[in-house]
Amino acid sequence: MRTKVAQLTARAKQIMADCTDPIHDLSHVERVVSYTSSIAKGYNLSAEQRDALLLAAWWHDVARTLTKNPSFVMMSLFDDTLSALMLWGATIKARLFGHVVGLSTRVILCKSLGTGAIFTRLLLKKEDRIILDILKDADRLDTFCTERTEQLQTFIEASKRHKTAYRVAVWWMAQSSYLHFRTKEARMFLKQLVKQFIAWLQQPHIFDWHVSHYGERWMDLFIARMNTYYYKQCSPA
Repeated sequence: MRTKVAQLTARAKQIMADCTDPIHDLSHVERVVSYTSSIAKGYNLSAEQRDALLLAAWWHDVARTLTKNPSFVMMSLFDDTLSALMLWGATIKARLFGHVVGLSTRVILCKSLGTGAIFTRLLLKKEDRIILDILKDADRLDTFCTERTEQLQTFIEASKRHKTAYRVAVWWMAQSSYLHFRTKEARMFLKQLVKQFIAWLQQPHIFDWHVSHYGERWMDLFIARMNTYYYKQCSPA
């Protein structure tokens, strides 16, 4: 089974190496895998659960390679479902069947926006739902990667559509429901990441760039929301 997982992991890396989406590229996936592995250490997962979790982390964004024109909003509605189907297809093509790859495919499908809750109730056993929580938390942690956000700037400069998409994505990110973390290990990472993200936003050249595109009032509100979130969720009790 480890050989099967290694083969599918290598395939995911190969696919993601060609991704043109600046915030869902191979480096994003590598960070999510790293967070996933670290968070998982805090749980008594079986070997099969751990393998399925890491495989899901490698494959969770492969659908982002289906288009050469990144969509930061609309694709979020479908990428997990499509990624699960792509993993399923790769499994069949390579004839790499088994419990681990099946569980990994279901976990990605259950991560889907909107339909994920229904799929979770139908497809995941209670003891396997912690895998989904870990993957979701690891993916959300990378929201605060400043390198990832900086990669967006060239896209925003070149396109009104991407400028609007960034505004929507920031609004979405600032919502407490999106920034809800289920694992205590992820919340430990979150403290430092949010602190670093706020400091990055307040750098003069970063602050001025946002102001030039979205206005000072919008930027002040964004920073205020991040500070409020930090003190409510991340600061010591």
